[in-house]
Amino acid sequence: MSESVAPGPTAYRAARFVGPAPNDVERPTPTSLLWGWRRGPVLNRAELAAALGLAEPAPDSRLLAEGWQRFGETWFDRVDADFALIVFDERDQACLYRSRSGIVALYGARSSDGVALVSTELGPLRADPSLDAGIDRRALHEYLRLLDIA
Repeated sequence: MSESVAPGPTAYRAARFVGPAPNDVERPTPTSLLWGWRRGPVLNRAELAAALGLAEPAPDSRLLAEGWQRFGETWFDRVDADFALIVFDERDQACLYRSRSGIVALYGARSSDGVALVSTELGPLRADPSLDAGIDRRALHEYLRLLDIA
């Protein structure tokens, strides 16, 4: 069953994306990787570049990756942009982040082999053959009971 990733971090041990390719790809360290999807530019790029000590303008992907490397997940709270990200860190853990606006959707589901499948669209995610797209009766019960997906 797929779920919308809540704003802030969500961690998985392994992940792969399905559907539209990310428009930002950056490798902040040899053992880490950032995939990102944005709608429009980072609006406060001068402020972010100053916080990182960068004198010249840097690509948005570099600002996101270097900020994450230096400040961790709190960095993304400073970014004024509509985005969704997957960051693979040195521990080989995939962390999913989404801006609070929610304009860029990010969906995640666990495949039958335990890998997190991630997409900005539900169609490609549901079509992946390694995903059991059946109804999760427990989740349905919780939704009908609370009228919310937690």
